[in-house]
Amino acid sequence: IGPRGHGKSTILRVLAGVNLPTLPDKSSVFFIASHLRVLYVPAETCFVTGTLYENLIYGTSPSDPDASMDRVMSICKRLNCPLHLRDEVQFGEGVSWLKTMSRSEAKLLSLARAFIANPEIIVLDKPVDTLNDVDTRNL
Repeated sequence: IGPRGHGKSTILRVLAGVNLPTLPDKSSVFFIASHLRVLYVPAETCFVTGTLYENLIYGTSPSDPDASMDRVMSICKRLNCPLHLRDEVQFGEGVSWLKTMSRSEAKLLSLARAFIANPEIIVLDKPVDTLNDVDTRNL
């Protein structure tokens, strides 16, 4: 929490390994533990044309237990994703999702995708900026 333009998002991207810092001299060291699976969830949501299920398991092997339909649906339900989107996960066709969802729906599904990927560390940039109070508390 802090004023705009003071580097909050930048430090999150550095911690997640998305951006690497510029070190002041050769004696400086920056280390990110390579054994940790860190997932950065940016403030902007991103979905590709395809089924909603494919979007939610993106980056996870479809044969991985983390990508099972039961687990995906459980996470979506736990995050209080709207019923019509949960139906789309199970039965929907591929469309351009960002054109069909509200910003808060897209944010919830982006967060669901992070939990589905099951990393050791999740770095969230502005995780609740478009969510209502109920969804914020639920998260």
